[in-house]
Amino acid sequence: MDFMMSKSCEKAFNIINSSYEVYVVGGAIRDYFLNKTPSDYDLVTSAGFDELILLFKDYKCVKYKKNNTFGVIIDHEMIEISSFKGNSIYDDLELRDFSINSIAYHPDRGFIDPFGGIEDIKNKIIKCNINPFEIISNDPLRMLRAIRFASILSFNIDDNLSKEIKNNYELLSNVSFERIGHELSLFIVSNKPSKYIREYVDLFSVFIPELKNCLFFNQHNKKWHHLDVFEHIMVVLDSTKPDLTVRLAALFHDIEKPNCFTLDEDNVGHFYEHYIKSAYTAQRILSKLKFNKGLIKDVFRLIYFHDRPIKLSKRIILNFLHDYNNDNIEDLFDLKEADIKGQNPDLIYRLHELDEIKEYAYKLKMLYPLKLEDLAINGEDLKKLGYANKMIKLELEHVLELIFDDKINNDKEDIISYLKKHINKYSI
Repeated sequence: MDFMMSKSCEKAFNIINSSYEVYVVGGAIRDYFLNKTPSDYDLVTSAGFDELILLFKDYKCVKYKKNNTFGVIIDHEMIEISSFKGNSIYDDLELRDFSINSIAYHPDRGFIDPFGGIEDIKNKIIKCNINPFEIISNDPLRMLRAIRFASILSFNIDDNLSKEIKNNYELLSNVSFERIGHELSLFIVSNKPSKYIREYVDLFSVFIPELKNCLFFNQHNKKWHHLDVFEHIMVVLDSTKPDLTVRLAALFHDIEKPNCFTLDEDNVGHFYEHYIKSAYTAQRILSKLKFNKGLIKDVFRLIYFHDRPIKLSKRIILNFLHDYNNDNIEDLFDLKEADIKGQNPDLIYRLHELDEIKEYAYKLKMLYPLKLEDLAINGEDLKKLGYANKMIKLELEHVLELIFDDKINNDKEDIISYLKKHINKYSI
């Protein structure tokens, strides 16, 4: 099967090809040899930036921070176009990060693969075209990119490259937090991220230094834990679904346990309020890495509530759901389930208990209001009844509890009738 460009890519290619050298490069070529459908297309050309601007003057273009690169939008598709690094396509390919990303294509010349990228794709190996140290020094983020590609594609990292990553991990501190955060977001949803965090823990500790504290930290609580803190986190991480929010919550959920450790008179370890400190640490680090504020809020909430006990009781579950205050309870149960899988195997029976609680919670979520906003009345209704502003939220909370206890229904007339009969004179 021949390599096929998208219609938009082909149009951009032909516009450049009429006057300059141009090739398809990057992920689209790699995906072709992986039997995947390309999600985007990149072109590289002998044309300079000014020439490209003239060629695409009739199209909407987006200039990137990199001076030799810009994007052109053709038929609603973004095509990224770069000028050669060096004087030729061979110079350009040589300076790319890994051999699997250093293959070019031209309809008349076929595939250009001077560094054996096609063979490396077949052999499932990530390696550099030239000295790995030189590649890493030019852009230290490539260390994290190598790990990301290996984890997502289930490839191995070449021994020489792996050695250089382990010897030069500190160079990552020279990379912007935003770029690191982007790579982390792609890596963390891979099939088994723990494999690479274990092997390259020094690298990950550059931007999550608390990880180092968790290594080999004995929890001193055989009833609950057979693993140290770090290994427990790794098991939980791999056991969650490949969702960015849940995976980040799993990565940070116990990160502050070492700083919350106490040993009682029986030499049993405890980690009081570790969920609070871990949530705030996640918030701080993810903010530094420029993650979306909404995502950070969801991660914080998951960590904060992951360790809260919950029993198969209607009132307890309703209180829990009310306090959790988020419609997406599936993520929380996914994290709780993974947390159990990372604990003492003798406690695995708790998964069955959690399944029952989860099923009951879903039913209650459909039957009861969980937030004040879900009530059939609001603050304006209470004002009309004569309630003072300072008492309105308290009274709405009281109404919610009455509904939880089945004393009244979530019906406006029913609630108002009850309040008129039991109105508290101190609320007026």
